[in-house]
Amino acid sequence: MRYVRFKKVGEIDPDILQQNSQYIAGLMDGEGSFSIISNPKRLYFRPLLALAMNHEETIKFVADKFGVDSKPILRKRKSHVEGEAGTTAKTTYVTRVFVEDDIVKVLTTLLPSLITKKRQAQLILEFIRTKQQFSGTKARRDLLLKLGEIYVQVRRLNPKGRRFDYDKWHKQFDEAIRRMQ
Repeated sequence: MRYVRFKKVGEIDPDILQQNSQYIAGLMDGEGSFSIISNPKRLYFRPLLALAMNHEETIKFVADKFGVDSKPILRKRKSHVEGEAGTTAKTTYVTRVFVEDDIVKVLTTLLPSLITKKRQAQLILEFIRTKQQFSGTKARRDLLLKLGEIYVQVRRLNPKGRRFDYDKWHKQFDEAIRRMQ
């Protein structure tokens, strides 16, 4: 999938989010993504919530509740129809929450209703709180080690998608940590 820039377009209304929390939690359990973006060479981590599906109206509904926009993305997939060769193109609609304070609001509201991805949500909240706890301190190395540990836990809970080379990631991460000293 190509990179698409998403914008924050409004504030999250906690009452409206709460009223729709069970529905949205069900969507996030099934089609959502609770992840952390990482660049181990630059010691960069960023939490991200995303929801992608083919139904534009549903994505726009959720994006509105999250205070963000949504984008159509054309995805090419191999045909799964027997006897049909080649690829098919389908428009997938995506929305993402990337502002940490908004992620905390969303996850705190959805957490009681999440089932399948409850642990990922808990880890993302732990990640953000850990980052905030260390904010402004000199303990950068300790913070990065803890964030790296949470990142790996989240990756292990999200086995689908691109194959992840844990050894390569750890090697790059450890190298970058050593360069800090």
